[in-house]
Amino acid sequence: MLKKMCDEFAAANPDFYVLPWYKKILVKTTDFFAAIGKGIAHFIIGIPGAIWSFIKAIGRAFSWLGGAFVHGDILTKLSFIVMGAGSLFRGQIVKGLMFLAVEVGYLFFMINSGFGLIAGLKTLGTVQRGWYFDEELGIDVMRENGDNSMLILL
Repeated sequence: MLKKMCDEFAAANPDFYVLPWYKKILVKTTDFFAAIGKGIAHFIIGIPGAIWSFIKAIGRAFSWLGGAFVHGDILTKLSFIVMGAGSLFRGQIVKGLMFLAVEVGYLFFMINSGFGLIAGLKTLGTVQRGWYFDEELGIDVMRENGDNSMLILL
């Protein structure tokens, strides 16, 4: 196989046969690294096109959502604002109430602690768990309620 590769290279470069064996190895090695460099360059040049294709694929995946809003009736459009409204008005009471309960629960969570957790993403918490000196007791005490960055990320 190596002989076949050398013969192919020699056909393209007639001076290859007259080179000593160590120079032939050098020529093949430099060609190998040049091919790797070209491959890396083609890969890097192809990244923007791949990103654009990925974004277009996401857009195509969600295009049905816009079509449902544009071509849907008033109950469908109302369901985009109030989850479960379309189901409730179409007689699917249990399904509509479950969707509505999920939305109310989400809004309750966001108002009570969600917005604070989103604001905490910037620092992942400022209260560090550890020892501090309690002046009232006169001893070092472990702080139990530090900010849990893992819960903030969740």
